[in-house]
Amino acid sequence: MKGMEIERKYLLKPCSPKRFLRKAGLDYRKYTLRQYYLPEKNGEYVRYRRKNRVYIKTVKSGEGMVRREQEYLVGKKEFESHIREHVGRIIEKERFVFRYGGRVYEMDRFRKSLEGLCYLEIEFDSREDAERFVLPDIFSHLLVAEVTEESRFNNSSLCSSAHIPSLGRKAAGLSGKDERTDGRITFGPFDTTTAAIGAILSNLTAAMERNRKRLLAKDSDPEEALHQFRVSLRKARSMLGLFKSFFQPSWYRLHDRNLSKLMAQTNAKRDIDVLL
Repeated sequence: MKGMEIERKYLLKPCSPKRFLRKAGLDYRKYTLRQYYLPEKNGEYVRYRRKNRVYIKTVKSGEGMVRREQEYLVGKKEFESHIREHVGRIIEKERFVFRYGGRVYEMDRFRKSLEGLCYLEIEFDSREDAERFVLPDIFSHLLVAEVTEESRFNNSSLCSSAHIPSLGRKAAGLSGKDERTDGRITFGPFDTTTAAIGAILSNLTAAMERNRKRLLAKDSDPEEALHQFRVSLRKARSMLGLFKSFFQPSWYRLHDRNLSKLMAQTNAKRDIDVLL
């Protein structure tokens, strides 16, 4: 039993902890966890967890880096007797515990409906120690964002959520402007669906514009430019159709109609190229 939990949590890219730890030459202990939560009462929630063959009841309250926590060892009978009362999904995950640079780290890989979600957690003895902590470079290629203060990424929230949470671009450490690679707008694995749709449509629009300029400038390979222009049109129209529910009906109809007109106007040019 303990009174406080002081912890920082980091969201990682979908990965294999075992492969990462072996490549880094780090020894680890692996646990299989199965846990569920009871309905919240007066700001407190109760979690029952099976850790390999050990059963633990945890009472938590608070949010963020410092939370109240009390743990009790219980028997299998108590664990199973409350499972009918659980809210949301039952969480299953693998935990890899290892030491690096004098600290103990826990890397979690979720299973079943949360497949692909990976966390790195570090517990501290004091708030001051936690605030001074800087994540070592060894984790930099896996890091998506710190989510210590993001309550949506708490295990209790994951239980009741219908899907894996998305990160806003600010939370992911991105600026207001889109980051670009080779002129393309990029997005990460935990960006919102809206950000992903916007990035894809922006990239397709940019491709149309590049090939439009090639055609008007009498590019040395107009057939290829026309083909790529039409490919971008088809993909953009298909994207609009797939995610129709994300757009205002009037906006969707306007752009779908305009894309359709562009396709029709380039049909004749395409037919001439094919004939030639």
